[in-house]
Amino acid sequence: MNNTLRFLFFTGILFIVYGVACRVMNWYFFWESRWVGEMMLLAGITGFFYNRVVEKEKYKLRAMPEKVILVIVFLILLVQTVFLAVMPMTDAWQAAKNNLMNDQYLQEETGAISGISLTPLGTYSSHSENGSRVTKVVFFLTIKGDTKYKDMVMHLEHTWFR
Repeated sequence: MNNTLRFLFFTGILFIVYGVACRVMNWYFFWESRWVGEMMLLAGITGFFYNRVVEKEKYKLRAMPEKVILVIVFLILLVQTVFLAVMPMTDAWQAAKNNLMNDQYLQEETGAISGISLTPLGTYSSHSENGSRVTKVVFFLTIKGDTKYKDMVMHLEHTWFR
């Protein structure tokens, strides 16, 4: 294993442990580290299996299991990256942000909201139903308040009538 992969594995695990410790110990600095660590760990796994495929093909050995794992992990990384890139540009994200920024109960719990972070988890689905379009979105968010941070799951549903 080369130094880049060691760095990705070690730093990814360190970030995940720090992210969990933040939540347990109520440290309000870099709560996103857990998600960053998971992405780094997945990138390290991708690199590890890519190196195994290259090494096995050099000796003309079969590498099908490694290729399958490589494709699965790569697709997970790709979907998460696209989700993080596309979701902040959607109407659903703007609606979620507006609702959370104006939620009095949430502001009483966390203090004035200074930021909302989107995590690389969540779902988006859209389908036709009875002549109208139904969009359902689930966001996993980190709410950053002046006095407290909070992880939340937000479900949104919108029906577009024709």
